[in-house]
Amino acid sequence: MISLGNALKQMRMKDERKRFVPFAIEFVSCDESKKTGGELVRYDKVTLPQRERVELETSQRAKPADVHRKTSLLFQVGPETFRQCDIWLITKFNGENVI
Repeated sequence: MISLGNALKQMRMKDERKRFVPFAIEFVSCDESKKTGGELVRYDKVTLPQRERVELETSQRAKPADVHRKTSLLFQVGPETFRQCDIWLITKFNGENVI
């Protein structure tokens, strides 16, 4: 098991070449505007785009009452392909259950 906070920290890790380390993520889909979701979605070997690092760091410095304002996570699944999920709907990170 891994806490959500530790999973978010590990997502920001970089290798010796200063590139984000790929990770696996599983989450429950949810699209409130289309009223769809509830399916498990899994991606292997995804990374954060460079600008997401700044957004995650900003949300980590936020006051506890402000955390709900930054709940979406943007990650890159291919050279020009991005996906988004709500951090509270992440179920697994690198094969570990998220609590």
